[in-house]
Amino acid sequence: MLFKSIILVAFMCLVRCDPGDDTKYPITSYKVEDILKVQGEVIKDTVGWLLKTKEETLGSVKILNYIHDHIKNMDNKMMNWAKGLKVKQGLNVAYDIFNYINRWVYDFGFHKAMAEILIISNKTEAPIAVAKFAVTSRVIDWRTDVDTKRREVEPTECADEQTLWNQWKHEIDETLETLDDLIPKLKSSKSNYWAKQHQRMRDFIGNNSPKIDSMVKGITDPAKRTKTLCILVEQIHLLNTVASSRPPAK
Repeated sequence: MLFKSIILVAFMCLVRCDPGDDTKYPITSYKVEDILKVQGEVIKDTVGWLLKTKEETLGSVKILNYIHDHIKNMDNKMMNWAKGLKVKQGLNVAYDIFNYINRWVYDFGFHKAMAEILIISNKTEAPIAVAKFAVTSRVIDWRTDVDTKRREVEPTECADEQTLWNQWKHEIDETLETLDDLIPKLKSSKSNYWAKQHQRMRDFIGNNSPKIDSMVKGITDPAKRTKTLCILVEQIHLLNTVASSRPPAK
């Protein structure tokens, strides 16, 4: 049975699902508190869809496909944007960094995490882990679209290079502190699957931020170096915002 499940997930071709109608969630303001209100609706509707779908024949496959579709969609948009940075703005190193992250986080990390869902031994933990993965994939994909639209109407104003380096270090430190606080809590609540995935994220960021620093410092054009750093600060800030956000209390 496990082998058959792996085959189903590998091909993702038996059941297709609606990845979500974003026209239901109009954004009229890009203030954090206003985005979080709409995000709460996205989460609520996603949870409702999960509760209904899990009762269907092949519902579990449908939900795994849902996760795959949203993460793949987000990854495709990220890489298309990164290619634009290279082709249109000449930010080759920015593209190289995103391509490196894509290879290790998406091509390797995400697919490994998906495969490990199938071998969670704790039957109580398994459905919760899948549900969290589904909601996270939906929210990240949605927030990627929101941020793309935000940049079109509110272009980011880049600070000077030294300020950006300070901001970059602050965002990295904040990310690691958040993970260092969260991982033990996940373990104590018996959410071992997510503790493992967050530990991998922590290891990747901790081990690779010096490599990214070196790549940026190697850019000889000061304007391109500053712009690349500005983009990185903006993206990790978005990651921190999404990771720390919760649906508003009713």
